[in-house]
Amino acid sequence: MNTATNLQSRDHIPSSIVNLTLKSAEDIGIDLDPVLKSAGLSGLLGKQKHPTLPVISRSQFAPVWQKCSFALSSYVFGQDGRGLSTYAEDEDWLQSRCAVNCKDLEEVIETQIRFLKVLGDRSGKVSLTCSDREATFVVDNDRRKKTAYAQIIDVVALATFYKMFSWLIAKPLEGLRITLASKQLADLQVLKDIIDFPITFEGEANAIIFNKRMLRSLVVRTYRELTSMVKTMPFELVQLQSSEPVSSHLEKVIRKALETQSSIPDLEQAASLLGQSARSLRRHLAQENESFQRIVEKCRMERAVDLLSTTWMSVDQIALELGFSEYKTFSRAFKKHRGFTPCVFREEQAEEQMLAPA
Repeated sequence: MNTATNLQSRDHIPSSIVNLTLKSAEDIGIDLDPVLKSAGLSGLLGKQKHPTLPVISRSQFAPVWQKCSFALSSYVFGQDGRGLSTYAEDEDWLQSRCAVNCKDLEEVIETQIRFLKVLGDRSGKVSLTCSDREATFVVDNDRRKKTAYAQIIDVVALATFYKMFSWLIAKPLEGLRITLASKQLADLQVLKDIIDFPITFEGEANAIIFNKRMLRSLVVRTYRELTSMVKTMPFELVQLQSSEPVSSHLEKVIRKALETQSSIPDLEQAASLLGQSARSLRRHLAQENESFQRIVEKCRMERAVDLLSTTWMSVDQIALELGFSEYKTFSRAFKKHRGFTPCVFREEQAEEQMLAPA
């Protein structure tokens, strides 16, 4: 079976985006053979004058986009971008690393603004303005070339910020709409394939506009989640569901506290971080047949398993890091959860690793 076909819509990149990217890259002299080879797609182009590919998966397209987009972006800025794509990817990584350590979305955006300013705004100037109800995040690019592909790069940039912001807070931004400073240059369906929200052309700036109250949304993602996600960013960000259970949001809050060695929030603190009262949080959890304490214990034991399996920390140190007053209390809780004590678990893990084939 051809891996580039028979994919569900949520798992693939529309062929319109794929083929426009390849054609635009070829037009400015990019050698597509190594680009496609990096995505496991070598040999698919044949000797066509202009490359075309069938629908391919998001994970296949990600390295194609990463290797083409920086050179194409530099071209429409009027700069020589050859040989700089790795540096650009490193910048994306550092930018994401800074974001995942922020407290809330407002701090994320403030950090992005400072980060890009340090880079001399060569990736575009970003800013945030707020009215009574709306927040406007502007990405200002001084393009020297006004082309359909330049507009697509602008829309992808806005889509990437939207997806990253939504991913960090684990819920979609509310009331989202897009404005573009230029007139419509690219096919509207191609733009909707990238981000399916209302787009206004010839606006004041390239911007994403959303509900102002979202700025107070807590960042709940962790560094570990970031490392697996950023490899195929922006086309492999976790799909968000607005109907995600409250218990899932609470688990993310608790896990982040544990991984960052922060104090585990109590019910009132967790409710405040999730933007509701303690009474509402307790009621929502009950509707999902969950309880606050059960979720805390589940997250603590998951973290305990991770620390016992991947670190040389003593069991006493792990107990203290997880908020247990003494080893005996930790040992009883762990045994209840896993069926044996932390020391026995670590010994069995060590034996399994020794017996595993090299």
